[in-house]
Amino acid sequence: MKKRFLSLLLSSMCVMWWGCADGEPGYPQAAGDGGSSTSSPDGGSPTSGTVLVTSRTHYHTAVGVVVRLDDLSVNPPELLIPHGATFDRLPGTATDAGYLFSGVPEGAYYLKNNLTYIVTDEREVDLGTHKLGRADTVFTQSNQTPLHLELVGLEPWVPGKTELEFVSAQEDVYGQVSLFEKPAAGQSTLDTQQASLFNLNGKLPVFESSEGDRLYVNQLGPVDAGTLPDGSRLSYTTVTRSVELGAFSFLPDGITPMPVNGAMQPVVQTEFSIDWRLTDCASHAAEVHPAVWAGEPSFHIMPAAHGVQSGWVGYSGLLLSLYVPSLVSYDLMLQLRYGNPYPPSWGMLGIAQCGFHVDETVPDGSGDVVTLSGFMSSYDWLDNLTASPLRLRVSPPRGVTIDGLSASVPREVGSASPVIAWQPPEVGSPTAYEVSIRKYSQANRSFRLHSRFRLSGSATQVRLPPDVLAPAGIYFLEVRAVDDADYDVERFPYADVTLPLSDASALSSIFTTP
Repeated sequence: MKKRFLSLLLSSMCVMWWGCADGEPGYPQAAGDGGSSTSSPDGGSPTSGTVLVTSRTHYHTAVGVVVRLDDLSVNPPELLIPHGATFDRLPGTATDAGYLFSGVPEGAYYLKNNLTYIVTDEREVDLGTHKLGRADTVFTQSNQTPLHLELVGLEPWVPGKTELEFVSAQEDVYGQVSLFEKPAAGQSTLDTQQASLFNLNGKLPVFESSEGDRLYVNQLGPVDAGTLPDGSRLSYTTVTRSVELGAFSFLPDGITPMPVNGAMQPVVQTEFSIDWRLTDCASHAAEVHPAVWAGEPSFHIMPAAHGVQSGWVGYSGLLLSLYVPSLVSYDLMLQLRYGNPYPPSWGMLGIAQCGFHVDETVPDGSGDVVTLSGFMSSYDWLDNLTASPLRLRVSPPRGVTIDGLSASVPREVGSASPVIAWQPPEVGSPTAYEVSIRKYSQANRSFRLHSRFRLSGSATQVRLPPDVLAPAGIYFLEVRAVDDADYDVERFPYADVTLPLSDASALSSIFTTP
């Protein structure tokens, strides 16, 4: 169950926020840091009629932050000027300060960066991001490595419930351990080479003992959370034991097992309670899609490496993961606890999420049925999230249309440049919207991100450029409302996991192009 959550969560973060699924900036801008103002030794600040696009990567470790200016000429952005249903593309020039576009008229334009279009009228746009790890890290070509595990002191193993995870405080590594020989119930030691580590954050780095590179090995186990009002049992998983390995050197080559040996130790457990108003989600479910069915609401705790002063930077795994069997018609008061192996300086992030799904038949004659998914989520520092009842902060956009017709009805879209429109949500005041277009892959028999558009919270529509939708394509779209007071989507479009953050999605039905 947790692996399914990780897939959905990382997919939503990469595809919806961080951009890592298509090679874009990989991590959120730090909370409270809107990015650096730009100055140009090559051409000065942008003047009337010009747009300067910059990108700075901030590398975070326990000893501080190192900033590097990115070379945008390697993968230059594009600028499009809308004229009704047509668009003009303007060429840009690489400068010492960034990428400079001249002859840009006043008003909104589209800035394209890989699969993402930012709709903005700003004269300076910073595509900068924040990452965990050293600026001089050398990465391998693999995100997976075999393991040689020699661990003692494990909490007695519970088949199907116990899991092992790896996290690095020095590098951008968070991985789940796959065991090809399943441990027996009650087993408290592991000595096996039938194991591997998959880094969910991307390519594995070269570990260097001279730089102090280390790994946490965390064991997660089940905890009973009592009985729900309908009589069903509720449980969750949390970190129960951990060990931080000493500094080591290792070059992951996909063949040589990484040696991992240590004695697992119990971790400090912290109790807390949540008053979760799940009826808020249920009351707005139909706004996701008229044919929606509810998935499992979930609550999770994650660490914020190196503290909260820089906001939530990177992804360092899970400390607690709880699922309610299905969306219920009542609210929940829960007393929970989580284990924490990390230094006191690290922050604790809470995530509450309600998932919703729509089953649709792929219009290709195969008869295949696919499930489209959207979410209502709230992210905040754990102390803030649990200080008062946990309520829905923003609901889905309403009345989504494609060229004026309801998007929740399957159909063919004949226009090469359709207008996607929506009404503001009933709950909350969005500071931004994101419209994601996903295209069906016949080879993979699944939908993949095709394009996305980020707009200000005052927007209620966006016109797609003519080359976004390909002929004979199968698509669906998602319109996501984002409520994040510190997010300036037009100037710092990848600075969108500042906290607190809430979002909610509306889904279309599948549509096709001729």
